[in-house]
Amino acid sequence: MWMDLMSEKGAIVTWARGGSSINAIRSLGRKKIRVVAIDSSRDSPGFHSKYTKKGCLSPCYNEDFNSYAKFLYETCRDENCPVILPMDEASVYVISKFGPKFSKVASKTWVDYEQLEMTQNREKLFNLANELNIPTPRYFVPDGRIRSSNGIDGPWVLKPKLSLVINSNKIVRGSVRYAKDIDELNEIATEMKKKGQDPIVQEYIPGTGYGFFALYNKGSIRACFQHRRLREASYVGGAASLRESVDIPELKNEGLKIPEELKWHGPLMVEFRRDQRDGKFKLMEVNPRFWGSLNLAISSGVDFPFLFYKMAIDGDCDSVLSYRVGVKRKTFNLELIHLISCLRDSPLPGIIVRPSFWKTLLSVLHAGFTVQDDYVSRDDLSPFARQILMTGREFQEHLWTRIII
Repeated sequence: MWMDLMSEKGAIVTWARGGSSINAIRSLGRKKIRVVAIDSSRDSPGFHSKYTKKGCLSPCYNEDFNSYAKFLYETCRDENCPVILPMDEASVYVISKFGPKFSKVASKTWVDYEQLEMTQNREKLFNLANELNIPTPRYFVPDGRIRSSNGIDGPWVLKPKLSLVINSNKIVRGSVRYAKDIDELNEIATEMKKKGQDPIVQEYIPGTGYGFFALYNKGSIRACFQHRRLREASYVGGAASLRESVDIPELKNEGLKIPEELKWHGPLMVEFRRDQRDGKFKLMEVNPRFWGSLNLAISSGVDFPFLFYKMAIDGDCDSVLSYRVGVKRKTFNLELIHLISCLRDSPLPGIIVRPSFWKTLLSVLHAGFTVQDDYVSRDDLSPFARQILMTGREFQEHLWTRIII
């Protein structure tokens, strides 16, 4: 009976093009929950899932942030969808920043803006981590021209201090950059500031990426999961293209500290890199939303989307703190991007070694036949076909741009 009651109240899944979004849609749809998918692209694979009851074309938040916020609110209100699954950071920012307004039409499954800001500001996040004795890369925030590296040996990694910057109603996107000397450090920092981004400078941490994922209900953990990155979208770094479920007590202990200190509410990912020099898990960032490798958690036994929906509708959900380890999942378009990255020179020769293209090709092909893909489901193949078309078009446009330039 509770399932019938729940199914009357729909759920919105944002950024319907993502592999994580597709699997959130499938998770809820298979349980007869009405899913409304939103995206700014008509070709979004999520629109073509058999489990999507309605696809809504939204304004692009990168180009018109206020219109997107208005659209998300009105869709939630008009479609009787009191549950919003935030699959992208912009949507998290919207519902948190305008929380009092959204709480009139949706169940509050997001943190207050002050807590969110603590995770989106890398300087504040690292300062908090130091207070909680969580290892971090050494870092500093430049104040004017950089004349010294504050005792931090190069090479250096430069990131935007704020993970989300809105300027003139548009989102300013940043990227990770690398510098080998002080002159290059100043050059990159100046470029970032011209784009409206204050940089933070970190030491480069050699090692493997790990993630701790959790769902919290008003400061109480309801579910958790971990993975190890086996391959990333670039050999230099980026989103995980191939990953494996793990269960490491030390990783869990470090991952719990920040959400428990902030009394978190909703989903989050705490990203680490295991420093190959000392074996410690070094904090990289916190993503205050559902994450790209969501399908791996679901496949390993932690159905985060459904637990989230239950928590939103019923006020709480079952506790799921154990899962299968050794499960692997991949994302084919990110695997392709990784393969192409192996044709490019390393930004830090001698520090980051470019892998062999041909050995990587064999590994990618092997994973292609032996590891399930995030977009593939035997009972729901349309999103995978649509993603192939989108990926092909994106690469064609990329190559054409390179030719024109």
